[in-house]
Amino acid sequence: MPISRGFLPRIAQALHWLYTFIKIIPVLVASLIAVVAVIFVYRELTKNVLIIEPFSVPKQYIEMGLTGEVVANNVGDALDDLEKTALQHATDSQITADKFIVSAEASSVPSIEVPGTRLELRALVQLVREALGEHPKLVRGELVIAPQKDSRSTRVFIAMRVFREHQSDVTVRLDAPADDPEALSRVVADAMFRDVNPYLFAVYKYWQNDLASAAEVAQGLIADPSLHGLQLARANNLLGAVLSSQGNLNEAILKFQKAIELDPKYTSAYVNWGVALNKQGKLDEAIVKFKKAIELDPKHATAYNAWGKVLDNQGKLDEAIVKFKKAIELDPKYAGVYDNWGLVLDEQGKSDEAIVKYQQAIELDPNSDAAYNNWGAALDNQGKLDEAIVKFKKAIELDPNSAVAYNNWSNVLAKQHKLNEAIVKMQKAIEISPKDPKPHTNLGALLVEQGKPDEAITEFKKAIELDPNFALAYFTWGTLLVRQLKPDEAIVEFKKAIELDPKSALSYFNWGLALVELGEEDEAIVKYQKAIELDPKLVAAYRTGRGRLLMKDNN
Repeated sequence: MPISRGFLPRIAQALHWLYTFIKIIPVLVASLIAVVAVIFVYRELTKNVLIIEPFSVPKQYIEMGLTGEVVANNVGDALDDLEKTALQHATDSQITADKFIVSAEASSVPSIEVPGTRLELRALVQLVREALGEHPKLVRGELVIAPQKDSRSTRVFIAMRVFREHQSDVTVRLDAPADDPEALSRVVADAMFRDVNPYLFAVYKYWQNDLASAAEVAQGLIADPSLHGLQLARANNLLGAVLSSQGNLNEAILKFQKAIELDPKYTSAYVNWGVALNKQGKLDEAIVKFKKAIELDPKHATAYNAWGKVLDNQGKLDEAIVKFKKAIELDPKYAGVYDNWGLVLDEQGKSDEAIVKYQQAIELDPNSDAAYNNWGAALDNQGKLDEAIVKFKKAIELDPNSAVAYNNWSNVLAKQHKLNEAIVKMQKAIEISPKDPKPHTNLGALLVEQGKPDEAITEFKKAIELDPNFALAYFTWGTLLVRQLKPDEAIVEFKKAIELDPKSALSYFNWGLALVELGEEDEAIVKYQKAIELDPKLVAAYRTGRGRLLMKDNN
């Protein structure tokens, strides 16, 4: 069969294209490797590098197998764990992980040649570091065991020296139990973490509820003249979060405003500002801040989660769930959203569904003390008191400073008529969180049940001193005054409670009881009607005594 004249030129052209393509493959591959190398070098340069050398250890440690290399490796592992925890809680996705090298080598960058340069990747990173004046820190440590004069225990004293080229050496002196290698590693890692990445260290301390340490480091960063822009904004935002947690809301808001002034697109500052406004009861203003954060970053799951919590406070439970669903859509592994969703379901009387959400939160974050605590509260609502206590104990195991868990545990013990134990737990909650008005109020209620009204009033007054807008303290004080047959004084407290919390059905109901004592039954019926309007379920729960008769007439 004859070959068409036009066929051969097409074959020649195709072969030419193929030959040209084959010739440029090495160039393409080399270019791709070069691009990867540049990206790698950039990532290496944006990390803080800390080289941990083998520690000098006493003979006893070597005999136990704790050589200098083993101690250095244990410290490196502890340091990695600390940073991973901090990064999980850091709201800024631009923060990069540090690099901890347990070795006497200057770098752990792979020895790969960069095409067309005759330079190894390791050498290239080192050259760029030298040019930019970026040098890794080097840590050496010496352990000395010394007996304690006042006990049979011994402690190990650590002299840790941090070296950095062209800077003065820093010596940090620490101590830890001599017979606890894990505690030793944590103590040294803690000090190293603070030195190599103070911002992430402060984030870690904040989430550990060590607010004093977090504030100290954040203040130091703000005073550092070398920080500017986003770095300085982060420090102000973090200090604001600490102040907010301490209840210093106005000061906190000033820090968030400063962070936004430094970086107008810093979404985390807007979210935290909104959270502070929520705590101040300025719910509509809080939502404005969350909307701004979402405008800047439509995928900001934390903003949707915070918005949902405000809607919960507004009683808009279905709308709150919509926001939580959006947050989970954006971040399916956001454990805290499931926890908040569970709280809303609890408010809707859907305890079983709420527990499923708490379990999902724990599946994503097994160390979530809040989820265990809320799970316990749901079990409490179901009347499963012993099971609830198990969850509160687990919450406290995860966070020994969980005042909320102690508070809830106390409430369950009170339901079990174990008043003395309940008081001990509530006092522990106060010890942990002395500026929180809620445990003071609850302790007052327990003292009422113990027949100690004067001590109870002292606690109510303390709660109001801590927060003059804490409605529960006025309500609980009013209930005591009703029991003391002081209806006029009780009504004053109920009025104040309703002024602060207009949706408090219990305050209206007890106001009605006080009016009965004054013989003002018609007025009492009006208050009962208001209570029923706010909470229809309240009728069945409180049909007792004269109130029962009035409710019957009213129905």
